[in-house]
Amino acid sequence: MFVRSSLICLLLSLLTLPLTAADEKNAEKPARPWHELADGDRVVFIGGTFIEREGNYGWLETLLTVANAPKKVTFRNLGWSGDTVWGESRAYFGKPPEGYKNLLTLVAELKPTVIYLNYGNNEAHAGEAGLVDFTKQYNKLLDDLTKIGNPRIVLIEPLPYEAGFSGFNPAEYNKKLEQYQNVIKQTAEGRKLGLVEMKLPKPSHPPGLNKLKQEVTDNGLHLDYPGYYRLLQQFPDLQSERVQKIQRAEVGADGKLELVMNQNLLALRDLIVSKNELFFHRWRPANTTYLTGFRKHEQGQNAKEIAEFDPLIVAKEEEIWELLPQK
Repeated sequence: MFVRSSLICLLLSLLTLPLTAADEKNAEKPARPWHELADGDRVVFIGGTFIEREGNYGWLETLLTVANAPKKVTFRNLGWSGDTVWGESRAYFGKPPEGYKNLLTLVAELKPTVIYLNYGNNEAHAGEAGLVDFTKQYNKLLDDLTKIGNPRIVLIEPLPYEAGFSGFNPAEYNKKLEQYQNVIKQTAEGRKLGLVEMKLPKPSHPPGLNKLKQEVTDNGLHLDYPGYYRLLQQFPDLQSERVQKIQRAEVGADGKLELVMNQNLLALRDLIVSKNELFFHRWRPANTTYLTGFRKHEQGQNAKEIAEFDPLIVAKEEEIWELLPQK
């Protein structure tokens, strides 16, 4: 076991340390905090369930938008539940390499200047036996993304699972996950990339309220609506004065947690979620098999309607930017 573990550590060090020419170019740039964006940046979120559900809840994008106001930044969410660094969820009826190719093709179309990348949760189930393959493919993905316009890349660690659910004990899984988090940390350090370290958020208990839902996930695996919000409270760099207008948490008449906050911030989040939904239908349209797949000979003429989402997305972004404070 000692020899095997030592060999794995050696292989991981060899896989994570080398820098490509593009990485060296990135390393020459002044380091920026992971949350700091520039006017005109095109941000793309890539990952599995955590990223896809972020698009539905919108908290990370909302707080990044507010923290960088009044800069005009565009965000596109390419999260796909259950996805891995091999693009396995994106292959439709094809094989995993096709899903990986689909991902890179779409990223190239979006021309991102910044990429937030979150993988590792699904891969960690393989434990130590899967570390070498994960590390190799993770670095290949980074190499391939870097070739697409040399974007600034920020790595987001996979989030541990939460205890407290009947019949579910995440302790063994979380030990495996630590090994994958360490690989990502080493990769970020070796490539001089931004890193967001992820820890389970703790439930908040405002004074006078003792009925708040204790868990921050809905099943031990996936953050729920307040879970995403509480997670982001752990990042002080996102808590600008404008964001601090969030007031308090309360329990509604139905016993569920409700967040009561500044109405402008809520309106902004609602617009962002609406924009994300429009983009979702743009890049993952219903009936893809008939529109662009092997049955396109039946309804392929309707594929032209996919592009009709573009002006709707742009119009929604204009609404978002109108709500941003100018100071």
